Amino acid sequence: MNSREKTPAKNPLDRIPILCGPWRSLPSVPAFPNPGQSQPGTNLWLSQFPAKLSRVGERKVSASPEASSRLQRLAAAVGPWQPLTGRGVAAFRAASLRRLMTFQFLLAIGSALIVVWTVRHIWYPPFEQALTQLPEVAGIKDADLRWPNAIPVRLAENPWVDFIVTPGASSELGQTADLQVEFRSTELRLSGLAGHLQLPYPPDLALPLGRIEATARWGAWRWVVTSGLGLATGLGLWVCWWVLATVYTLPGWVLGIILGRPVTLLEAWKLATASLMSGSLFAGWAILAYGLGAVRLPGFSLLFGLHFAMGWLWLFWGLKNCPAAAEKRPANPFDQ
Repeated sequence: MNSREKTPAKNPLDRIPILCGPWRSLPSVPAFPNPGQSQPGTNLWLSQFPAKLSRVGERKVSASPEASSRLQRLAAAVGPWQPLTGRGVAAFRAASLRRLMTFQFLLAIGSALIVVWTVRHIWYPPFEQALTQLPEVAGIKDADLRWPNAIPVRLAENPWVDFIVTPGASSELGQTADLQVEFRSTELRLSGLAGHLQLPYPPDLALPLGRIEATARWGAWRWVVTSGLGLATGLGLWVCWWVLATVYTLPGWVLGIILGRPVTLLEAWKLATASLMSGSLFAGWAILAYGLGAVRLPGFSLLFGLHFAMGWLWLFWGLKNCPAAAEKRPANPFDQ
């Protein structure tokens, strides 16, 4: 017999009583006991640990379909609620007219609030500052600007708009904002990225521009202008949605047939309305970003121009997510 007999390897669990106090020593455990089968001299819980672990994994795997089914039931209960994705637009195909008009109403209110806030943020401060810089006596009468002198003056400015008065024939003040409002001797001139727009004063216009009278008139009409702007934005959007959706209906119906996603004319109109709401949301975000100064006028012009194409793109995306037409298989003669 070999003198160098190999001593049996000690189980590391046998040292637990020494390291952790007077606990009950655990017997040696095989490396991988059979699941569900207790080995002689082994701890019952440790011998069943692989089986318990496998059952936990089975519960986790089986919970995924249940969670997805819950999400599906929740989505079915909520119904169509967002037109930001192709699947969301396609969901409005089966929406009721009442639900569609409710979303249009909420979006119109949100868009009107964005426009009103932006105008109050970028236009009202320099306009009210310009009122304080007006002379005591000035005005527009008989299609002519009545001003105390012929010296050009800049009344107020910010990065978005500036107001200047040039009673003479020319001005050397230059443009410092995205939009310049210039009061000339016989016309109002608007200068911007796209060029100039000249608006002659009407012959029957009598507009007082004295500081006290102009400030008082603005204080009386301020809330009327703000309310009218919000109301015009909301109603204008609603009218545009209905008119453009009607225009998009027939092309959407034909496109659905071409894509193998046939829809009715009413369903095509609903899809067009949802796709137009996506474009309006994008336009609202662009206006808000411009008002916050996140984008300048060239970037805003690009983003606002893109929202016109989004209606067609989202209509195509929504049709692609509609159910495909059922394939008609030829009848089997042997079934007769």
